[in-house]
Amino acid sequence: MPAVKVTDLKNRATQIMRRVQNGGEFMVTKRGRPIAVILPIADDQLEDWILAHHPEAVRRREEALARIAAGEFVTGRKLRSRLKRLKPRARGAD
Repeated sequence: MPAVKVTDLKNRATQIMRRVQNGGEFMVTKRGRPIAVILPIADDQLEDWILAHHPEAVRRREEALARIAAGEFVTGRKLRSRLKRLKPRARGAD
């Protein structure tokens, strides 16, 4: 993965982004230290990337996995059984 300095990114943004659109990847550096990575992403991958990396989504996923590990879950069979016992609401009765 080629490195690009922040100042070079600023001066050559159009050229660099064109390369990213064509599959290129860049590590952005400031004073010789990596600070970011620029990767191509397709429209259909954006939502998955956000869910995998957004702090709130990560926190909720970890919380859910901890609850599952602690046995705090309902199986599909139990859920269907509970739903069958519920009385259907009359149409338009809100």
